[in-house]
Formats: sequence, structure tokens, C-alpha cells
Amino acid sequence: MEQESEIEVDEKLGSYFECLSVMDRKIWLAEEANNNRKLGIRTVGDWTMDKLRLTFGGKKVVKNAPNYEILANPNYQAAFQYTPIELRNTPEEIEFSETVTRVMYMGYAREGFQDIQFKNILPDPRGRRNT
Repeated sequence: MEQESEIEVDEKLGSYFECLSVMDRKIWLAEEANNNRKLGIRTVGDWTMDKLRLTFGGKKVVKNAPNYEILANPNYQAAFQYTPIELRNTPEEIEFSETVTRVMYMGYAREGFQDIQFKNILPDPRGRRNT
């Protein structure tokens, strides 16, 4: 049998971080910084944060969810009623989405951020806030 030589294709795509759109890198960086500061959750290291902050993208980009984080997937966002950081407009969206984040990433929480307090954050029909 004749041996076939393997065809090597180099599409010159660049690194993973170069293939992320500028907006995806900014959103991922903002989400990670917010989670670290407010929730004590850190899911990536310093090297990744530097890559997100300092990498310039190429012409070809990854489409849809840029990583394997479940909350980056629009289908799961809808299922969990999670609002991404760039779309949060109300205190209820912020509080609910941060609660979802706390539950999803509780294994990454630093000491002192591990307690989760659940409370009713839906507005009262009479205009008062339930707590």
C-alpha cells in the first residue's frame, strides 16, 4: 500500500488570545476583574489576565462563546436567567447574576467570600423591595 504524506496546513491564525475579538477579551477581563474584586472568585491566573489585557487580535476570530465557561454560553445564560456584565442595567440584574456566579464558581471563592446569602430580589408589586 502506498503511503500518503500528511498535508500540513498553516492558516496563520495566531495564538488563542489573538483569535478572540477585542470585545470578547474586554468582557472576559471585566467579568474576571469584577468577580475577583466583589465576589472573591478567581478562575484564571495572572498570565491569562495579562494575555487578555495586552494581546492584539488578528483578522480571524473565534465566534460565539470564547471559552469553556458555562456562563459565557448564551443558552445557559437564558436557562439561568443570567445577565452578562456588559448588559446589566438594574440592581436586580446585578444581584441575581452575581448570585448565579457565586453558585457556579463557589469552588473558586477565596476565604471570606464563601458564604452565600440567598434573598428574594424580585421587586414587590407595590413598589417596595423584598429582602
